Amino acid sequence: MAYINDGTYTVYETAHPLNSGDTGHDFALLAGQTVGFFIFHREIDSGGTLYDTYYPDAAVYDQITVSSCAPPVLSGCGTPTLDGIIGAGEWSSAGQFRLSVATPHGGTTPATLYVMNDSFNLYTALAFDQTAILTGGNGMDFTFDKDNNGVLSTGDDTILFNAAIGFFDEVWLSCGTAICGDYDTNHGGTNDGAAAFANDGSHSAYEFAHPLNSGDSDDVSLSYGDSIGYRLFLTMIEPGGVYPGGFGETSFPNYGQFAKLSICTPPPAQSVSDLTKQVNVLAGDGSLSSKNADALKSDLSRANGNLRNGKNKQAANDLGNFIMDVRKMIRKGDLSDRKGQPLIKAASTAMSQL
Repeated sequence: MAYINDGTYTVYETAHPLNSGDTGHDFALLAGQTVGFFIFHREIDSGGTLYDTYYPDAAVYDQITVSSCAPPVLSGCGTPTLDGIIGAGEWSSAGQFRLSVATPHGGTTPATLYVMNDSFNLYTALAFDQTAILTGGNGMDFTFDKDNNGVLSTGDDTILFNAAIGFFDEVWLSCGTAICGDYDTNHGGTNDGAAAFANDGSHSAYEFAHPLNSGDSDDVSLSYGDSIGYRLFLTMIEPGGVYPGGFGETSFPNYGQFAKLSICTPPPAQSVSDLTKQVNVLAGDGSLSSKNADALKSDLSRANGNLRNGKNKQAANDLGNFIMDVRKMIRKGDLSDRKGQPLIKAASTAMSQL
């Protein structure tokens, strides 16, 4: 609360959480819900006389309806560790938004949504106040509005995680008169991404990763600066929970709507770090031979050293050599075009900033 008088007007300003988590003492409100209120104001003059004002009247309540405010476009650059724990500083560079999520039997709990990306992956997370995992069941998904038409439609891209069955990458398809989601792997695609879910005694959190450009036609294909719609759906089920009372279900934004995120452009130093990690990934899964991986990492090591010493022109030359080496590997069949093009794109963007 704040109070000020500027010589002409007196102003009081107040704020109160929609969902403080202080069960039994504070209200817990979602968009569209109403709460009664009345205002009491008292002034006392120098002689001690009281002047009381009530709105709308003494012990009479008016109503406030909680608005569904459009969330901001979320964006940030960074790389988290996918373990279901929101580590100190881990998501500090992410775009963040506070919201409330539903718990079984009509309750709510405060939550924070995080969005960021590095040179190769889009990362999303949701952390919410919870002292222990509900063992009845937990699941979450993010859906991306692949064609940016503002509505759920065929071709849209979903990633989901259920603690019991793991991570899946889905595509939305026509199912008669409706649409439904099915695994990419059932339609010639691949299962692209990863996720984790955990509880640290105070919070539960889901963390997701999805490639910006997996090369799978069922997935999003995103470039730096692009904006895309997203929505999330969260389910909590109490032990032995029976629908609907034993379930807590949250759709954000409201069901059928999409919020927006924007793809951040990483600075050159992060791009070089991301490229090094990605080369290691490709070597680890057999997409690159050890010899070729070492050659690419040598280019990146030189670029990193020159960046640290403020030698941007030399670093740009090193990245140019990296790009030439990747293209040579693609031409010789030592690296697939699908795996090589994201490397070229990330290195080219870093070069353009030097």
